[in-house]
Amino acid sequence: MLGSDEEKGQTKALRDVFSDSTHLLCVGHLRDNIIDYMRNKCGVQQSVRNRLVAKIFADGGLINADDSVTYDQAADSLASECDAVSSTLGQHFR
Repeated sequence: MLGSDEEKGQTKALRDVFSDSTHLLCVGHLRDNIIDYMRNKCGVQQSVRNRLVAKIFADGGLINADDSVTYDQAADSLASECDAVSSTLGQHFR
């Protein structure tokens, strides 16, 4: 079993070298990448970053949705919030 943040080069290398392995996404790396993107590419203020990150990763957040309907509703709501914060962030989220 291997984990990554879905970086394209690393993911390709993992598939090429360990073709029969299970590949998992690392939530910690994904969270860090999202925070970095909001801070450095979109200029999102820390309080807003914290709120959006919580909507994704906290208990009751997007990644903890109980079913696909709940996930889709949370994702749509989050996408709208991202659009309102920054068009760049909204495009990246979608």
